[in-house]
Amino acid sequence: MQDIGRQHLDSGHSPASTSEAGGCAARVTCPACGGDSLAHYPHSPPLWPRLLGGEHALPPFRSSGFCATCARLGERSIDEVFLKNWSMQAQQVRSALSFLDCETPLAAPLTFLGLAADYQSEGGTFCERWAGLAGEQIFHIHHNPVTAWGGHPGAQGFAHEPDPGVVTLRLSDASAYWRQVANLSVATYFPRAKRFIVDINQQASTGQPGTIAFDSLFAPRQQEWFRTAPPGRLTLHPDLAQRGPQRFLIKLALALGQALFGAAFIRTSHARHLRRNFWTARPQVRSGQLAESLAKEATALGCPPAKLGVSGAWTLVLGPMGREYGLCLIPPGGQALYGLIADDAALWAEAGELKAREIIAYVAVPTRHIFIGPLSLRTLARHQAGLESASQLAKLDALRLSPGQLPTRRGLM
Repeated sequence: MQDIGRQHLDSGHSPASTSEAGGCAARVTCPACGGDSLAHYPHSPPLWPRLLGGEHALPPFRSSGFCATCARLGERSIDEVFLKNWSMQAQQVRSALSFLDCETPLAAPLTFLGLAADYQSEGGTFCERWAGLAGEQIFHIHHNPVTAWGGHPGAQGFAHEPDPGVVTLRLSDASAYWRQVANLSVATYFPRAKRFIVDINQQASTGQPGTIAFDSLFAPRQQEWFRTAPPGRLTLHPDLAQRGPQRFLIKLALALGQALFGAAFIRTSHARHLRRNFWTARPQVRSGQLAESLAKEATALGCPPAKLGVSGAWTLVLGPMGREYGLCLIPPGGQALYGLIADDAALWAEAGELKAREIIAYVAVPTRHIFIGPLSLRTLARHQAGLESASQLAKLDALRLSPGQLPTRRGLM
């Protein structure tokens, strides 16, 4: 098979150099392409996505171990596709509505609706449409499209940094609470955007960082389109609807396998299987007997498998499940996703760290910037079953609220 994973080397892209890391990082093998990487590349995005709280992640989710180009590829064409998947978007909204503060506005997820087909481009730009929790309309105008995978994973789409573009926020008829949530959410989702244009029906609001007058940036016909465009509808795409979750699990499995088991993992046949699927158009995720084995472990601890995930949070369970070592990702809605990391028991039997030889869990609540772990499976299962109380999880339970406790909102969600 052609080594597609090394296309970025042929395209003039090289892995991060030692000087980029201050000359102190050890070279390792990138688990995605097989090229050189750096153990502590300082500009690499975290393995756990930024918009799901990656900036607050704990080891081993803090770094992917990928080379610089594969790390950027993973962030833009795997994480972004995963988070734009319609099911994952619904999970993000559910999490936010469970953990917002009813008095203090916090940043919340935006829902990606697709490209605005009726947007009349100026200078080769295009417009992505997003929606806020209270019906706000967000228009992201920029040049470089987010690279869809589609089976062509070469690095040509990464020759230049993506255009951060301009974000136009059209606020809904909502309370001051939801208007502030919308402002914070746009700033979080588009941190490098050149402008934030707020409340286009009433010109730019004062006191908002980065805002400029609406009329000073767009041509009259565009101004009218932004003012009058009806709410958009969700547009499905095969990469978003089908392949996003699979490729995300493969990315996690590759990075975690190397982080836990080192070079011995890279040499295994299953690692080669993961790497091939990382680059293929139709990735296949092996889950083996992970679901059955984890269900058996949880039941033995007194917890029904369906209640293992923490409501409203992202729960990650990692460890040896039967004869296999795998990952169980339980989104806020509770529908578990499984990915096989390794099938050679010698890897974790000989692992130097105890945590590689037992089942552990992490719990993430992006809205509150919370990332808890590692917890033993016993601690998680017994707490979820109401048989024992874990202090960190009890504090999380105290933060949870029902959507009815939040200020009244109008919108699509």
